[in-house]
Amino acid sequence: MDFGDCVRIKSGVKDPEFNTYDMGGWQGRILSDIVGNGFIEIFFDSITLGQLPTEFIERNVDEYGNLSSIWIKKNKLELTEPRDTRGDVEEKLLKLQKKFAITSPEEQEKNIRKILKGGDLSFSKENLYKFYDYLEEEITYPCVLTGPKDLSLQEPEFLSMLLEGKLEVPMTRSPQYKCQFELIELSSIGYDLSGILVKVSRIRDRKTFDLPLFELKATERKSKNHQLIADYSYWVSDYC
Repeated sequence: MDFGDCVRIKSGVKDPEFNTYDMGGWQGRILSDIVGNGFIEIFFDSITLGQLPTEFIERNVDEYGNLSSIWIKKNKLELTEPRDTRGDVEEKLLKLQKKFAITSPEEQEKNIRKILKGGDLSFSKENLYKFYDYLEEEITYPCVLTGPKDLSLQEPEFLSMLLEGKLEVPMTRSPQYKCQFELIELSSIGYDLSGILVKVSRIRDRKTFDLPLFELKATERKSKNHQLIADYSYWVSDYC
């Protein structure tokens, strides 16, 4: 298998991250080099893109900022013939980006330059204050947030019961297992990698936490809040 080859995922192969979806028959192209341990990134063709489950797309965008490719072991793939052109892929991607309100990196960088009002996009104290002031003014309430971790794992009573064998570790990697929080306020700025901290109330039990904003996302994908927080998280991950 070489760069540019069309490949198909073998029958019975499950999604390697959550073991949820049978990916057998999903097809795409190899557009990157093979990396360690024999993994290959395949970029889905337009037909596969049109058949991806909604939950799979939303999870991949939320977790990795990507809907068009997946990393998979070389031995899980087989060569096949192309079913479309790269132009077809680009056309389908544009439709999906619009449907799922996915902003391109170029658009996000444009948004960030507008917020920081200048050419210096570095992760600095000055720029953190600019982002803080902008978000404080622009975020609207109520604002429901979600994160990939269950904070019960960090609570003493939970850890005690876990060690005593009274509880099993929940499937925190499952896409269905996510905490939801109500945003109370932007609380402070941490000058380390934590960046802007927000005070939130966990919806299921109303416990409050101070969390790094870049670890959270607004649940309403097409809302202004979602874009604001996504732009901030992109800035932290790219410029920190």
